[in-house]
Amino acid sequence: RFDLVILVGVLEHLRDLDESFAHLRTILNPGGLLYVEVPDATAFIDWDNAPFQDFSTEHINFFAPVSLENLMGARGFTRVFLEQNHREQSWKTVMSNLSAVFRKGELQPGWRPVFDRDTAIGLERYVVKCRAEDEKLHARIAELADSRRPILVWGVGTHTSRLMATSRLADANIVAFIESNARYQGKTLRGRPILAPEVLTGRSEAVLVSSRVFQHEIAAQIREQLRCTNELILLYDV
Repeated sequence: RFDLVILVGVLEHLRDLDESFAHLRTILNPGGLLYVEVPDATAFIDWDNAPFQDFSTEHINFFAPVSLENLMGARGFTRVFLEQNHREQSWKTVMSNLSAVFRKGELQPGWRPVFDRDTAIGLERYVVKCRAEDEKLHARIAELADSRRPILVWGVGTHTSRLMATSRLADANIVAFIESNARYQGKTLRGRPILAPEVLTGRSEAVLVSSRVFQHEIAAQIREQLRCTNELILLYDV
């Protein structure tokens, strides 16, 4: 049993919050503290990222101050501290963030949640912004697909997966994918091979950089580390 439990970047990933909190209550001492950090759904629009990236397939729960307090209150935790801030990630991006401390108390049978209007407003604004950005993105990809020019796509992560499903990227003449993560190398995506970056030195196709956060880093890797002169197709004006 513990006096303090820390959950940083955890709650947004858990499928069964009831089971998780039942376990937390067994390991926290009476009056014990729970420190939590989660993305702040009311502020997704405030930080630049690829369209809809904050609706990552890895994030299945979304929180804001009210909904986080609802989650905790239903499970016998009361707020000690809560702050809306931002967190700079190691991968050179910024994300909205909630930092909060809650104290374990007794379950309250008559407890009732508060309706979370702020999240509804924040997410509606975020969706409108992302749809507008997506229209520009899809237009570029449609033009590329219509050209039928052979291309290599750099990146097989969430960004590429979403574009393959929601745009015409899957219709493009993709010869192969390139991925730095060795776990994916040697596998296939939509029937095309996933190759290591070093293979690019022997290829002449244009390279579509499928990333917003790492767009410039990937371009620099191609030019400066691999010494490749392939045409680069960049999706974002950043």
